[in-house]
Amino acid sequence: MFKTIFHKTISTISICFLFGILALGQNPDSLVWPGDVNNNGIVNHVDLLYLGSAFNAEGSSRDLVSTDWQGMSTPMNWNPALFSDEFPSFAFADCDGDGLVQEADIEAIINNYGETHDSLYSEQFFKIPGAFSELYFSASSAIEATAGGEYFVDIFLGDENSPIEHFYGAAFKFNIDTEFLDMDSFSFAPDNTWMDPEQNGLLEIQKYNGNSLEIALCRKNQSNTAGGGKIGTARFIIVDDVPGFAGETEVISIEEAYVVNNTLDAYQQVYGGSVFVDFTNPIENPIKPSGFKIYPNPSNNGIFKIKGLEDYESISIMDIAGRRQKFTLNHNELKINNISNGIYFMEIITSKGKWTERLIIQN
Repeated sequence: MFKTIFHKTISTISICFLFGILALGQNPDSLVWPGDVNNNGIVNHVDLLYLGSAFNAEGSSRDLVSTDWQGMSTPMNWNPALFSDEFPSFAFADCDGDGLVQEADIEAIINNYGETHDSLYSEQFFKIPGAFSELYFSASSAIEATAGGEYFVDIFLGDENSPIEHFYGAAFKFNIDTEFLDMDSFSFAPDNTWMDPEQNGLLEIQKYNGNSLEIALCRKNQSNTAGGGKIGTARFIIVDDVPGFAGETEVISIEEAYVVNNTLDAYQQVYGGSVFVDFTNPIENPIKPSGFKIYPNPSNNGIFKIKGLEDYESISIMDIAGRRQKFTLNHNELKINNISNGIYFMEIITSKGKWTERLIIQN
């Protein structure tokens, strides 16, 4: 079981259970702050693991059905979780307060991401003794640097020889060295093959936080699965102006990784891998025209101006999940028909090869 992150002392927990609180407006620890599902004082990707464990739970709706960032009284008649020391009420997972824990509650985590309240507690998971695993990249040796070059690297969790025997969810973050990589180009596309063999769909959060991309993936049927292997693919582009640097350097690392079962017990240790790039003799990008520019980026209406693109064979636009998007291109103006907020990738093929630009729509 996890060590508690809901209450500051064991005695506080005992009082909570003896008097049946979630004390509704009097004890700050008993208030629901929408998005802070584990009630540790901060909203982040780890909260998705708790939401996944409570998925489909039902109870009374709150007096205030809202995801606004404020402490709200907790309804009394929500059932406690089976692992109640760490999760005194599933009501914390009902982020929008409508009485049902569903995917809509993830919006509160996204909208309130990084918000804090009261005292902060670290992610104090109970560690399963002797349980070790590794999140690692397919690139076992340093990648030869090409200025402006696009790369795809697979990420794996466990394998056939060292499977995850009781998998329910994982949370981790990529740290990116923006001196060498274009932060705007970095993305992660999940592969749910072994994590979701029933094809129920995984709950997912991806949030950029400074020079990091924080990710959580979680099942939602309260049952574990077993396996190991690929969990997704990272995509990145090396900066056009490669710094003067001789040798190999770490450009991506996986840190603060947690792998949990359906009662939120965590692996004792999850080792995070790294990607290295060899900048000894960086190759100039021969494909992208030196005068190419696309702006404004972000765009607030899905319309972008293009400069310096005179000779091309084809252009395609994809969203972050790889789905092709409809667009129009008239002279130097590109318009994406779907103007939903998000990240899109523009793949340009010329007689010399192809390169990719990252586009952002932000209304």
